[in-house]
Amino acid sequence: MRASSKIVKIILPVAVLIVAALGLTWLVLRPTSTPARTAALSELVNEVKARPAAERDWEPATDGQVVRVGGGVRTSADARARVDISDGAILRVAANSEFELKELSGTASDPVTRLTLTAGKLWTAMVGALGGGTLEIETPAGTATVRGSFMSVEVTTAAEMVITCLEGQCRLTGASGKATDLSDGQQAAIPGIGQDPSPAKPMDLEQYEDWAQNFPEAPAPTATPEPTITPVPTVTPIPIGEADTGMGGNLSIRGMVRDGSGTAASNVYVTITVYEPGGGGDRGQLWNGEMFTDGAGAYAFNHLLRVEGGHYEVWFNGRQEYGRVYESSGYYIYANEISGDVYFLNVTVHPVTGSAFSGVIQYEDADGVTKNFLSSPLGLGHYIELMRGTSANREYPLGSEYFTNDGSRVYLGGLAGGTYYLAFQYRRSDGVWVETTSPSIEILPGETKQFDYTIPLETVPD
Repeated sequence: MRASSKIVKIILPVAVLIVAALGLTWLVLRPTSTPARTAALSELVNEVKARPAAERDWEPATDGQVVRVGGGVRTSADARARVDISDGAILRVAANSEFELKELSGTASDPVTRLTLTAGKLWTAMVGALGGGTLEIETPAGTATVRGSFMSVEVTTAAEMVITCLEGQCRLTGASGKATDLSDGQQAAIPGIGQDPSPAKPMDLEQYEDWAQNFPEAPAPTATPEPTITPVPTVTPIPIGEADTGMGGNLSIRGMVRDGSGTAASNVYVTITVYEPGGGGDRGQLWNGEMFTDGAGAYAFNHLLRVEGGHYEVWFNGRQEYGRVYESSGYYIYANEISGDVYFLNVTVHPVTGSAFSGVIQYEDADGVTKNFLSSPLGLGHYIELMRGTSANREYPLGSEYFTNDGSRVYLGGLAGGTYYLAFQYRRSDGVWVETTSPSIEILPGETKQFDYTIPLETVPD
C-alpha cells in the first residue's frame, strides 16, 4: 500500500508539469489576429460619395472615412479623391468615376487588393508593405494587374479600357484570357467588351503629363515620352509639277511618323493636298505636294498658304520598293484646328500584314425598304470610309479607295491587322442627313474579313 502511494505522489507532479508545458506551448503557438485591411478617404474635392460597406447606401464622403470590402467610392464631374489602403497602396480617383472594393486578402508580406472600376479612371501606387503585393482592377472589358509600382486604368464611355504602366510590372488581360505584359513607360488598351488587348507600346507625352498633374507621388519618368518632335526637321517638299518650294505662305505642317512598335518609320511616302474653302475630292484643290520621311521618321511641308475655311489632307503610304510597306493612312486638318505658324502632326502607321476588308453594305431607308448603299442614287456627298481604331478612339481613316463587284460590295486590301470600323454619310429619301458608324471590326493579320452590314434607320438629322 505504501509503495502504491509513492507512485501516485510521483505521477501527480509529472502530470502537472506536462499540463503546464502543453499550456505554455499553446500560448506560444496560438496565432495572433491580423487587423482587417481597410481603405480611408482623404483630399476630397467637390462632390464625392462613399458606400462604407456592402450593406450601406451611398452617402456624402467625409475626410478620413473608412471603406471596407463591398463598399465603394463615386465622384461627380470636377471631383476627385485619394484612397489609402491601410498597409500601403494609394489610389487617386478621377472625376466621373466609380469603383467597388471587392477583396482585401493575402498575407502581410504579400497582400492582394482587388476592386471593380465601372466608370472613369484610377491611378494606383503600390508602396510600403504593398510593394510586394498585387493590385487587380476589373472593368467590363478586362482586368489590369500591377505588382510593385505605378499603374493607371481608364474606362471610356464606349467600354474601352486603357492602362498605362508608369513604372514596374503590369498586365492587361481580356475576356478570352489573352494578356499583354507591360513595363516602365508602356501603355495598352482593350477596344471593347469581349475583345483582346493590344500590344504594348510607349506612353505618349499627354499620358506622362496626366500622371504629373494627377499623382504627385509618381516618380519622374525613366522612359522618353512619345512623341518626340524635336529637333524640327528641315526637309522641304517638292510640289508636283511646280518649281518652287511651296505656296509662299507662313504655315508649316511637320511631324514624326512611327510604326506600331514606336520605331521611327523612315521612307514613308507622304502627300498633302490643300483645298480652298468648300473644296473637297477633286474640287477646289489649291496645291499638291509629296515627299518621303527622312531616316528619323521626320517630314515637313513648309511655306504653305493658310486657308481660312479650307482644309488640308495629309496621307501616309508605305512603298514596296523601299523595303517597308505601311498601311495607307490619312488625316484631315481643318483651318480652325491650326494655330500659330507650325502645326505638328505626329502619326503612327502600321505595317501591312496582308489583311483585307470585304462586305456587302446596305441601308434601311425612311420608306422601310432595305437598299444597296452603293447602287442607290443617293446623290452627292454619300460615302463609306474604313477607319482604324474605334468610333470612340479614332486613329485615322483609310479613305474610300474601294471597288464594287456587284453594286453593293466594298473591298479594301493592303491592311494591317487591328481594329477598324466603317463611317457612313448619306441623305435618306425623306431628306434627313445621316452620319453614323458601324460596330468595331477586328481583322487578324493576313485575314480577309467578311463583314456584311445594314445601316439602321436614323431619325434625327444632323
